[in-house]
Amino acid sequence: MMILVYICERLIKLNFPQVFEQMQRKGINCQQFSTNPLVTLFTWQYKRMSKQTLPFLDMIWDLVILRPNWITMLSIFLYVIGSLQEFILVCEMEDFLVFWDTLFASEELWFLKPLTRESFAAKVKPDKFVLVEGSVFIDKLKALKSGIETIRISDEILDLLQQEYSSNHNNIVDVLGNINELVTQGQDF
Repeated sequence: MMILVYICERLIKLNFPQVFEQMQRKGINCQQFSTNPLVTLFTWQYKRMSKQTLPFLDMIWDLVILRPNWITMLSIFLYVIGSLQEFILVCEMEDFLVFWDTLFASEELWFLKPLTRESFAAKVKPDKFVLVEGSVFIDKLKALKSGIETIRISDEILDLLQQEYSSNHNNIVDVLGNINELVTQGQDF
């Protein structure tokens, strides 16, 4: 999972450098908002919704079935981030994190309906929500299938990022690989 989060963060830097810089300035790690969508392929939300067809989820699964690998999931995730880029750049990251959680819990997202203040009223401050043009965001999501082609990810990039992660974390992997021996010997680690 940590490799995937690392790759996701690096891909945000490659595709949306301003968003990445904003995250760095505010001390926000990609793990804080990427874990659920990436690990569960967005389906954790499906359990919370009625058994009706959810157009956004249907589009995601169509794409995953057409190209079932991490490139597809990362492309979807990055496309959503890119669609919210204007909002991310002007809000406090704490507000973004609340908005992100609220967005993925909203029926408007899953049914591709314009976002309303009412659906966010309980969690997102009204002065913050005004920064998001709900119908524009939903229109961008409706173009998800064609839009993810604009995201720069390839098998080669994923391989390079995995190698980069491994080279930066070899010492940790070695220590974790030897953890039983260290514990047996009573060594600190």
